[in-house]
Amino acid sequence: MQKIPFMSSRERFMAALFRKPFDVYPAASITSTVNSEAMEKTRCFLPAAHCKAFDMAMLSSFVHDEYGFDSVSPYFSLHIEASLFGCNVSWGDQNSMPRILSSPEPELEDLAVSDDFFQQGAAKELLSAIRIIAKRYQGKVAIIGKVVGPWTLMYHLYGVENVILDSIISPDRIKAILELLTDEAVRFARLQFSEGADAVVWADHVTEDLVSRGLYERMLLPFHRKAVEMLGPDHPLILHVCGNVESKFPLFRDAGFRAFHADSRNSIASLASEKGGMALAGAVNNPKTLLSLTPGYVRSEVMGNISDGVDIISPECAIPSRVSGRNLTALAEAAHSIRYRG
Repeated sequence: MQKIPFMSSRERFMAALFRKPFDVYPAASITSTVNSEAMEKTRCFLPAAHCKAFDMAMLSSFVHDEYGFDSVSPYFSLHIEASLFGCNVSWGDQNSMPRILSSPEPELEDLAVSDDFFQQGAAKELLSAIRIIAKRYQGKVAIIGKVVGPWTLMYHLYGVENVILDSIISPDRIKAILELLTDEAVRFARLQFSEGADAVVWADHVTEDLVSRGLYERMLLPFHRKAVEMLGPDHPLILHVCGNVESKFPLFRDAGFRAFHADSRNSIASLASEKGGMALAGAVNNPKTLLSLTPGYVRSEVMGNISDGVDIISPECAIPSRVSGRNLTALAEAAHSIRYRG
């Protein structure tokens, strides 16, 4: 077994992301890892922190400073872009995530945006938060941004049922919208990279119950490939999809994503066997393991994920706010206790 010298958090995460040797397994905050303890100790509270740069930076940094994670992720929801495109967003509270109250259902021509579109509202605050974090850690900690992919953003703008129906009866219209929203997601990602993000999560919810393999391959795969190609290999994208995606997973790999962030509802060993050169992140269960069980069970699940072929250990999705700090610490400590296996 090759023994790798000690690495910084950023070095460790980036090595695992690019499937290179690393010292110990990284523990990453890939979506949101905000809990009640973080809010109490930083005095930065959701929902206000969804839209304030300083609060975003402080809350996301807590998971590194206090729990030992190797990355920080200051975008806590999936609703910044929706708010800019005119959705009526309820930003939730300390214990609940934001949700769309009403959708504008814009015509294609109404989706054209200005050059400064992402320099306003919560998007501007996110870019500022990334800048604050980059200045604070000076390249020692991995910074993960996030964009909402075109399929999920269509859900927000038009409603799930309309998107699914129109993909069947009006596929050309859906493809035109996907084209525009993909370009805008890439633009937002580029801005985040320019402020100091090391990787960007591409959140696009094409779960098995809503999107078949055939629909994904026909409608969305070309735009995922386009996004990866537009950003290039130096700007890595981490695809995040909730739920079971086993039938589509080889297509995610073929799209060129640098990593896939997996939900525990998948067979992690099966995903790992098909990942090829793509890194696999995840997949510690939220509602049972992290929320309800003890640190010993967390450590056991981390070990199982590593054994199954996970490269980057993380919670499977945004954690419930009631997850304890001791369980998050146990996740990081368990990951860091296992050296790179090659």
